Amino acid sequence: MSVSLLDTRLDSSDLRTEITERETGADRGFRAVALAFDDRTLAHGQVLFEAPFLGAHQEAAIAASDTPGPHRARAVASPRWAAGLPVDIRLIPGDSRAWVRFDRELPDDLLVHAAALALIVDRVIAYGMRHAGDCHPTGYDLRIHRCFRADDWILVNETYSRAFGARAFSTYTLSTSLGREIATVSQEVRFSRAGGKPWTNQSSFDNMDAAVVAAK
Repeated sequence: MSVSLLDTRLDSSDLRTEITERETGADRGFRAVALAFDDRTLAHGQVLFEAPFLGAHQEAAIAASDTPGPHRARAVASPRWAAGLPVDIRLIPGDSRAWVRFDRELPDDLLVHAAALALIVDRVIAYGMRHAGDCHPTGYDLRIHRCFRADDWILVNETYSRAFGARAFSTYTLSTSLGREIATVSQEVRFSRAGGKPWTNQSSFDNMDAAVVAAK
């Protein structure tokens, strides 16, 4: 799934999707969808569905037994870059992991949940790396591996994060509370800091944690 965000200022829970293109074949399908809140279009998405070959599917599980549950993790208390967004983020202290979910009950439509997941991931990665400065996504890739619900808790595990000059690159795996991997994400961002201070080579979750403290 590829997503192009047009407006990230959310102030309503009236999530709506519109299918603008549709193609269906014997073993694959294509949908182009627009995500809107009220009368504002927030994102355009393209989703490709493909039936897996028999015998080629392997279960992927992420160890979740040693991970504190979402109700034991610390909630992000609506910092300035996330105020008004229907996204619940629970940071796991001292670790590059977090629980996230779309904080609205969503209909049983995979396209709606895919679009909601795109908004969740954008909050966690791009704005999570904001640390006393601005962050602008330059590249974004979200690959969904199985059906899921974005209004249930999802464990985000940072697998790689590096900063080089004025750019940073991160990769993540997303799994259910039972450890079933549902998606992988990679994103490159360009950032700037007030006063020209150098960027520290921290993980994006470390920077999110610092941003939450600075926003209070």
